[in-house]
Amino acid sequence: SGLDWSAVRLIGDAAGPAALLGYDPCGWLAPTDAASDPAGAAAEILLRAPEARWVYLALPVLLAGGRKLVAPLLQAGRRIDAWTLEGVDDDTPRLIERLFDLGVEQVTTDDPAGVLALETA
Repeated sequence: SGLDWSAVRLIGDAAGPAALLGYDPCGWLAPTDAASDPAGAAAEILLRAPEARWVYLALPVLLAGGRKLVAPLLQAGRRIDAWTLEGVDDDTPRLIERLFDLGVEQVTTDDPAGVLALETA
């Protein structure tokens, strides 16, 4: 995965057809853009990376765009990763639940032990 779709495609071509390519629009998609035109942002993601199977969305972008950003991506068959869940606090379980309610399938975190501790708490 990455921002430079042409580079991702080169890696994908070398890896073969089973490679699950991902696209990260962090270089151009700001939370304010996702909030003001989430459907347009989703359309631009699909245009820039038409073969991506995964879309990696920074948490501020994802939360700003919400369902109106995520729904078109899911309808186009993309899977969604939310990044980066930094640290764990009392609000983390609600945030994770909200992400999964939006259709996120994967959450990237810098505190996997903290997230795991939520499971066992």
